[in-house]
Amino acid sequence: MGKKLLTGSGLNQIEGGRVPHFARGVGALLALGVVLIGIYWTGCATGSRSPGPAPVVENVDQLAPAAMRPELPSGKNLDPEYLQSQASYHFSLGQAHSLEGDSDKAIEEYKLALVYDSQSAIVHTRLAGEYVKKGLLTFAIDECKTAVGQDPKYVDARLLLAGLYSSTRLVAEALEQYDEVLKIDPSNSEAFVFKASLLIDEGREQEAINVLNKLLADDPDFFWGYYYLGRAYQKMGKAEPAIKAYRKALALKPSFPQGGLMLGVLLEEQKRPAEAIKVYEELYKNTGDAQAVGRLAQIHIEKEDFEKALKYLTILEQADEDNLNVKVKIGLIHVEKRRFDRAIDTFRAILEKNKDAERVRYYLASVYEELKRYDEAIEEFRKISASSAIHVDALVHIGNLYRLKGDMAKAMATAENGIETDPDSPQIHLFKASLLEEEKRLAQAAEFLEKTRGKFPKDEKVLYYLGSIYDKMNNQEAGIKVMSDLLALNPENVQALNYLGYTYVSRGEKMDLAESYILHAMKLRPGDGYIQDTYGFFLLRNGNVRKATVELEKAYKIKPDEAVIVEHLGDAYLRSNLKRKALEKYQEASKLMVDAKSEPEEIRKIDAKIQELKSALNPPGDAAKAPPRKPAKQ
Repeated sequence: MGKKLLTGSGLNQIEGGRVPHFARGVGALLALGVVLIGIYWTGCATGSRSPGPAPVVENVDQLAPAAMRPELPSGKNLDPEYLQSQASYHFSLGQAHSLEGDSDKAIEEYKLALVYDSQSAIVHTRLAGEYVKKGLLTFAIDECKTAVGQDPKYVDARLLLAGLYSSTRLVAEALEQYDEVLKIDPSNSEAFVFKASLLIDEGREQEAINVLNKLLADDPDFFWGYYYLGRAYQKMGKAEPAIKAYRKALALKPSFPQGGLMLGVLLEEQKRPAEAIKVYEELYKNTGDAQAVGRLAQIHIEKEDFEKALKYLTILEQADEDNLNVKVKIGLIHVEKRRFDRAIDTFRAILEKNKDAERVRYYLASVYEELKRYDEAIEEFRKISASSAIHVDALVHIGNLYRLKGDMAKAMATAENGIETDPDSPQIHLFKASLLEEEKRLAQAAEFLEKTRGKFPKDEKVLYYLGSIYDKMNNQEAGIKVMSDLLALNPENVQALNYLGYTYVSRGEKMDLAESYILHAMKLRPGDGYIQDTYGFFLLRNGNVRKATVELEKAYKIKPDEAVIVEHLGDAYLRSNLKRKALEKYQEASKLMVDAKSEPEEIRKIDAKIQELKSALNPPGDAAKAPPRKPAKQ
């Protein structure tokens, strides 16, 4: 089989970025209806019909509405040459109107062409194509059936009819038409790939593979065949054969956007980003494909290689200055790299053209907040409308900014206002509770959270915060009760598991239950410094000092700035008789507590440990027993 030129019928549309896939609906049918395989008008409307004289039109009323009815010359017998010339004339007008996108006028002219030549399979098929554009699929099917009835070997009509059947889920009928085309023209590559595509969509991947292998056996250089072979294997979950097929398609046609994108995405799914990057880079070099550039940017963002991501985003921005998504990503990269002035300029430029881009305004306000330009941040957050999905987030930021400015009254007023405007948001209720906690009004915070719990009985954050407030009030019984309720609601709430495990260990009770909670939390969230610390604390309390030291050192590596973890590690060193290392960790913990403005009682406790350990390391009488200090050498 010689290589078939891919003209018309939709496959020539593929080269411009369309996958030949009729089952995707009217859009693909439209492509097929506009450009049909091998339709070449040779000066008359009967050009593709089987040879034979043009018929005489005997009943004009049945072929066109009265308003469209032409005036025919008088006489019993009409001149066939006249009929042919009129058919060609109206067909040409129909073509012109179709190219201009005026389907209504094209339909009118094609119908007039049929008045003069009702047996033209080409005209019926072109008319069907215009009906497709209008979404009149039933009419389009009827015209295709007429065309096939008039010329059973007219491949273009059968292909369009198959596509229409496919889009209307008449799968058996569509496959029948593809098979008929292949009987007429066994080398018709389009029929092979369209049939395979439909089979893939129907979950009949192996049948599709058989069809494509038959095609490729005779036409081994047909890159679309390998593309669909890749799709079939990919849908079957066979990644390696799919990758091999896509690579073959790209080897045959390096400037093949669909093949490159499918291969790149599959490699990403297989956790092979380096190979995906190579594919996208080659695709961009060969085609300038914007989607390839977008994937390159996204991969580098996920790898946190922001400078490379910025390079590709800049290419996209230059190609499409109105692409808001690209501009936002550029701004966020500037934020990530702490280039705040450039981020502000980027977000402001977006807002000048898109004043309603509230997410961008949120980012701008957040940058001002980071720069401690609190008034400007508050101003931008206030511009976010009450109907916005991020309105509550904005209110919380506003309240927090007032808190940072030392204006607790305005912070509380913001929280109260948020509760009135967004009463169904747990977040704003939690913020108010946090303000009460900061003002040391723990009893009021607990009372408010109990009411909040009544409103949001299944909100895990509300329950956890309530339990933690009870703990800070030294009401561990109430805290344990709330956390147990939370676990009943969600047995895999890591925070509740860790809290209960730690609390039971510190109380020296239910140690087996505590261990089960802690180990379950570690399994759910491995590498969490707080849970790691709880496990080490459990081991230390159980007397397993050596293992406790190892586990607490792991926790310290994860969270070296958490005072409690540092203190626990000091305890482990002390139990191991490593007094100087213990002293070092206690002093480190004390500094962290002071910097964090911890409770004075906690600071006093750690300082007492420090003093006790210093005394043990340097007893009062030791200085007198020390040998005299030698003078420094001259």
